[in-house]
Amino acid sequence: MKQENHTSEFKTNNNRSASAKNKIKKKITGTLSDSLGKLKIQDSRSKTNAKKSVRELKAKIIEMLPGAMCKVKLIGAEYESKDIELIAYTAGRIKKSRIRVVVGDIVTIEVQNRGRITDSKARLVYRHKLSDS
Repeated sequence: MKQENHTSEFKTNNNRSASAKNKIKKKITGTLSDSLGKLKIQDSRSKTNAKKSVRELKAKIIEMLPGAMCKVKLIGAEYESKDIELIAYTAGRIKKSRIRVVVGDIVTIEVQNRGRITDSKARLVYRHKLSDS
């Protein structure tokens, strides 16, 4: 009798696992049919890491600072009279490519669109060639 009890317990355990498998299959097929009917892509990062609006401006490097940073002066018709200077850090792509920037270079910087330009740090994203300026 003890052996029969063990076999019956084993069968019930198998039944439980089979029912769990069926539940999993139902969940999978349900999500597949939902995704086939309506394309639902849920990415938790999409809401939090949305690209922030940035403004690209041309600037001239006037001073090199430690830590891959530099002081830049905005150039262009609208900024000539204002004489705006910003601190810019070098973007990772420029560091990775080992592009050297020196005083006097014309560069493109990105400034985030929140508040005044002078309140935020800029990101140095491109070094123009001498023929480009």
